[in-house]
Amino acid sequence: MNKITTIVIFIFVLTSCVQPKYFVKTERDLLKIDWNQNHLNYIPLSENYLNKSTVLNTTYNLISLKKLSKLKKYLSSVNERKSDFYLANALYYISILKYKEAANNLTNVESEKFKLIKDLLFIDLSYELAKQNGTKNFKYFIKKYQKVMDKYPDSKYLKNIIKLRIKYVRYNY
Repeated sequence: MNKITTIVIFIFVLTSCVQPKYFVKTERDLLKIDWNQNHLNYIPLSENYLNKSTVLNTTYNLISLKKLSKLKKYLSSVNERKSDFYLANALYYISILKYKEAANNLTNVESEKFKLIKDLLFIDLSYELAKQNGTKNFKYFIKKYQKVMDKYPDSKYLKNIIKLRIKYVRYNY
């Protein structure tokens, strides 16, 4: 093989290893999804949150553009440490597959308005950490997701999101 072929293969392998498992989407984005033909894990963010929080809005935009190094710099420059900052930081760490750091940030999210996303992400992060540790108890996580769905029956997209999570847990162990 020549050097160019080797470099192309190396870049392909490198980029395929860092594909995100979770995708941050707004409610408007979720409207466009064909839930029957989809196997992705979505993290729902309300446009209302994005409009009220510069930190979350910037985080959402930079994650969408896959500008994670720029996001890291931006988050390190934020002085005010409130719930939206910790949620943004958790989303950043999820995007780079650092689940323990994401969970640590999520514990600092105290605002009630983020309760649903916090509950959902804690299960996701627990699942990913258990998977890394080789713990195989997918029934436990399926029950946890069911409890979240029961806790928030009025959520528009939660039922579809959790169905995808259950498929992910069931078939990716």
